[in-house]
Amino acid sequence: MLEKNSILLLNEIIYRIYTVRDFDEMRRSVLEFLQYLIPSTISTFYLASSESPYHLERPVGLGVSDERLQLYLDQYFEVDYTRWTFAAPKSNVYRETDLLRDETRTKTPYYRMLFEQEKVHYSVIVVLIYDGVFLGTIDLFRPREYGDFTDDEIFFLDMLKEHLNFRLYQIMENNTLREKTYPSKEDLVEAYHLTPRELEIVYLLLDGISKAQICEQLCISPNTLKKHTLNLYKKLGIKSWRELFSLLK
Repeated sequence: MLEKNSILLLNEIIYRIYTVRDFDEMRRSVLEFLQYLIPSTISTFYLASSESPYHLERPVGLGVSDERLQLYLDQYFEVDYTRWTFAAPKSNVYRETDLLRDETRTKTPYYRMLFEQEKVHYSVIVVLIYDGVFLGTIDLFRPREYGDFTDDEIFFLDMLKEHLNFRLYQIMENNTLREKTYPSKEDLVEAYHLTPRELEIVYLLLDGISKAQICEQLCISPNTLKKHTLNLYKKLGIKSWRELFSLLK
């Protein structure tokens, strides 16, 4: 039977999956609350690559540096023996010890390069797939003294994965639609020399997001948004949102 605290944490994570508008902040928030529900010393959330099937990009993580997150993509990914799970027909949660026996996996280059370096021994991977489309992965790691991930912890992750699948698939569909109807980021940068923050604001404005919601989503003040908007208008040679919409749509 689930404890009351566990149910409250599950509800809070699900609430954040759907209500935290900034995508990267949502992923980071999910990892933060998962630490209370499922003890771990390192947690990562990678997205499926937009350019290459079954590859990963755009990591966020806790307990690990950005350099180490990138190192996984540059070096560890090729020796990661869990990659075959990305091509599974549906989303699932795997204990790594269920994929390979301890005596086998501890001798692999992947274990020596990642687990030994980060002083962890156990891991669990949540493979996110919606309607047959690979969307990304969540990995939780912890040292030997914590013990392996329990059946209850696997159950919690199994409950969360469908909510994450749906939110990620929504984001992917929206981005695909945006790419079809709006200029690409590369075109906007080349033509108008927009900054990354200005690009975010442009797309939010084109999506019809209110100024108050933009401030909340980007964690900026109305004055800061006003400054960014004025800079945008100046670079694009326009004076209003209507002109922005006409120019870029």
